[in-house]
Amino acid sequence: MKTRILILGMLLLTNMATGFAQSGTCGENLTWTLSEDEKTLKISGTGAMRDYLFILNTSPWDSYRSSITTVEIGDGVTSIGDWAFSACSSLTSITIPDGVTSIGDGAFAVCRSLTSIAIPDGVTSIGKQAFYDCDRLTAIRVENGNVNYSSEAGILFNKDKTTLVCCPGGTTGNYTIPDGVTSIEDWAFSGCRRLTSITIPDGVTRIGKDAFTDCLSLTSIAIPDGVKSIEDKAFAGCLSLTSITIPDGVTNIGVSAFYDCRSLTSVTNLNLTPQKVSSDVFSNVKLRKATLYVPAASRAAYKAADVWKNFGSIKAYVP
Repeated sequence: MKTRILILGMLLLTNMATGFAQSGTCGENLTWTLSEDEKTLKISGTGAMRDYLFILNTSPWDSYRSSITTVEIGDGVTSIGDWAFSACSSLTSITIPDGVTSIGDGAFAVCRSLTSIAIPDGVTSIGKQAFYDCDRLTAIRVENGNVNYSSEAGILFNKDKTTLVCCPGGTTGNYTIPDGVTSIEDWAFSGCRRLTSITIPDGVTRIGKDAFTDCLSLTSIAIPDGVKSIEDKAFAGCLSLTSITIPDGVTNIGVSAFYDCRSLTSVTNLNLTPQKVSSDVFSNVKLRKATLYVPAASRAAYKAADVWKNFGSIKAYVP
């Protein structure tokens, strides 16, 4: 008992001497320490960080998220855990060391003061929603030596730039996806609230789940002919979206693909055969006030098809 009290006392004195007020473990061989002013969080030791749950607020520094401005990750750290620094709303500075190979799901989500981040050479994996809703983030920069990822104009791609991985949430205005991109990753543009227009090149064949979720200022979008599938919630929460064109090659439209697109008044569907869609694909959209444009020869089929028949007006498409 005396030994335990002595150890605790020594730890307390060490923290006081170094200016750190809180500390603990965040991995098998990792510790975290928080500065006395609760602004600087240091991760030290070797190995992988633990994964955390955003909704349950399970990280040990959860009570200090709003005050943390700087995260310093030691050279021995090999991974950043799921949701590790999510909702650190005052975070402005973080340096990821070369030894980190993995950035977990949602690791920096909702860090709304973060404006830029650098991805070092050694990172081989970046999880879903890693930078979701970072609404001031305008640049994700990848070091040239990274063999898995690249960046262009602050946008994150895979190495050969065939997959667009993440558009920072602070991107504004119009954005044209570069030629050569064939896939838009899950969550790629999710939370880009100030993007008003996105041009998708003809080579894109896949639009991932939640790809454009909560793009609140997006008013219209044309999906290229090569796309075969619009995944679940791809455009959910695009509150300003007024029109969309679905090319004839699209055979699958996922669950809640256009959920809460409450300004949607015009949908053009060029497929000769009405796609079978879930009942919630247009949830919270006033279909009775919207117009559906379809191939003239398919009007009767759309008028009889579940969900599509709910549009207030179904008209022949005129190019």
